[in-house]
Amino acid sequence: MLESGKNFEGNRGEATSFQSFLYDKALTMNKLLFSFCLVFSLIISAQGQLLLNGGFEETTTVDGVTTAAHWSIDPTGGKLVNDAHSGKSALSLWNWYVWVRGWACYGEGEMNTCKGNPASGFPVALTGWYKLIPGLNGGAADSAACFVTITNAPDGAGNTDTVSFVKAQLCPSESYRQFRVLIPYEDFPKPGFLVSVQFLSSERGNCGERSGGKCLYLTVDDLALEPMLLEEIGFLNLISDQVGWSGSQLRIDTDLDGVFPCTVVVTDQNGKEILKKTATKKGPVGDAISVPPANYTWKITTANGKIHNGTLRINN
Repeated sequence: MLESGKNFEGNRGEATSFQSFLYDKALTMNKLLFSFCLVFSLIISAQGQLLLNGGFEETTTVDGVTTAAHWSIDPTGGKLVNDAHSGKSALSLWNWYVWVRGWACYGEGEMNTCKGNPASGFPVALTGWYKLIPGLNGGAADSAACFVTITNAPDGAGNTDTVSFVKAQLCPSESYRQFRVLIPYEDFPKPGFLVSVQFLSSERGNCGERSGGKCLYLTVDDLALEPMLLEEIGFLNLISDQVGWSGSQLRIDTDLDGVFPCTVVVTDQNGKEILKKTATKKGPVGDAISVPPANYTWKITTANGKIHNGTLRINN
C-alpha cells in the first residue's frame, strides 16, 4: 500500500533500528503517506509556537554532552553546530560508513520508541530550513528524510493510535532551502495528542572509502508547526471526507453553510496547479480531467473568505 515500504524494504537487511521501526509502522498503518522531493523554495505564512526549540537555541546537558532541549539526537551521527540559518545553533546529522545514519527525534526516549511532545494546537504543516551536502559519497547522490507522526496519548491500558503519518524527502542542496511538509489527518487527534518530528541523514546511502567515513551532511534549523485556525477545525471535520475525486472529477459533497460559492484549487506534489474553478453548489467541480495516480492537495476559499486546505488521493 505505502510506497515508502518499497524504499525501506530494499535495504532492510542493513537497516538501523530507526529504519526498521518506521518500516514496520508504515506497513501496519493504514495512513496516508506523502513522499516527495522538496526541491523548491516556498513562501511560508506566519508560524505558530506549537513546536518547542525549533531553532535549537535552547540546550541541555545529558551525560556530560550539550544537546538540544526537547530533542533526542543520535550521539554517533548528530550534534549541534554553529552553521545556523538564524541564531547561533542548528542541528547537523551525517552518515558514517554503512553503520550510522544520523537521526534526530523531537521527543524523549530511544529512537524506536520516540513518542513526541504535546502540542498546544492542531498542526497542519511542518516548516523549516535545511541543506544537504552529499560529500564524498562515491558519486552516489541520496536524499535525507523527514517524518511527522501524530498519535493520541496512551489510554489507561497504554494503547495509542496514529492519526497522521507523513514522510518527505529532502534533496541535496548546498545552501539553506525552505521546506514545508503538509500534515494530512485520517482522524482528528484527541486532547493530549503527541507530535513527533524525525529526521534521518539518509535512507539508503552509505559512505564509500573516498569519503573518509563521513558523508551526507544534513543541517536543519528554524523548524515550526503551522497551526490550524480554530474555525477550521469544525469545518474540516465536516468537509474533509466530502472533498474527493470521483471518476475524473473533483466533487464537493457538502451542504455546509457559508461554503458556496467557493474557489477550489488543486495542486500536485510539486506545487503545479491542475485545477482552479469556482464551485457554486454541491457536486462535481469543473470538467473531467485526466491526471496520474498520486497524492494531491486542495485549497478552498469559501464565500465568507475563509481558506481551508486538505489532501486527497487520486487513483485513476
